[in-house]
Amino acid sequence: MSSNTTVRPHGRGKAALIATMLVVSVMASAAPAAADGKPAAPTAQEYLAWLDADNSAEAKSVANEFKALSAENQQKFLGYLVDVEVLKAAEDVRADPDPDPETKTFAAGGDVTFEVDSGATPEPDGTTAPKAAAAAKARAGDWNCYYAFKQKVLGITVTTLKLQQWYHSTTKKVDKIYNVAATKKNWNPGVMISNEPEEQWISGAGNALAFVTWHGDATVSGFTVQLDKRQHIRCDETGGRYQYMKNI
Repeated sequence: MSSNTTVRPHGRGKAALIATMLVVSVMASAAPAAADGKPAAPTAQEYLAWLDADNSAEAKSVANEFKALSAENQQKFLGYLVDVEVLKAAEDVRADPDPDPETKTFAAGGDVTFEVDSGATPEPDGTTAPKAAAAAKARAGDWNCYYAFKQKVLGITVTTLKLQQWYHSTTKKVDKIYNVAATKKNWNPGVMISNEPEEQWISGAGNALAFVTWHGDATVSGFTVQLDKRQHIRCDETGGRYQYMKNI
């Protein structure tokens, strides 16, 4: 799998699809499994060599985090990279719209986390009056909002999928969209992730909408795991409204 960041700027587009999470279908293959029947994990030396070949600051940071783990946790980390149940666990992460800008789901007894984070810049001023909150936060000007999904194994970020868009609003609605970009980081050598062109448009309600479709394939000894997902964000004159992570 390539660990490089993919940024594909895309102009205005029209679509009506929604967002993403990992949907996993597992099929037995003819490839041999390890002696105990489980997929074979890379060795610590193989994993570090793979990171070193990337020759990026991010890869070096991951390598340092991995080296800081105890020998026992290094083996657990490598095992989770090819653990089909861990991959399948992402399928259960919340897929519905949620106003909470940050959520976390746990797997493998807490060793693996799936985190969702979102935000907008500049941050508008808030208010403690619920009924006046939306109006008080409205701001005319340029905006940048994002929505990111991260998978962490023993505290180390293994996968990051981020969707970000730029737009302009009046104090009432979005009146211009500039750009949208999807970026990825992946530090699992057995997984390949790609994405279709991003789409961005202004809705009839005056919101800036954007989505991207991700495709992933995990190759582990004895199993083939396919991951497909859509990631969607809706933003307006108050910043981020909400985001979706939905299986496809």
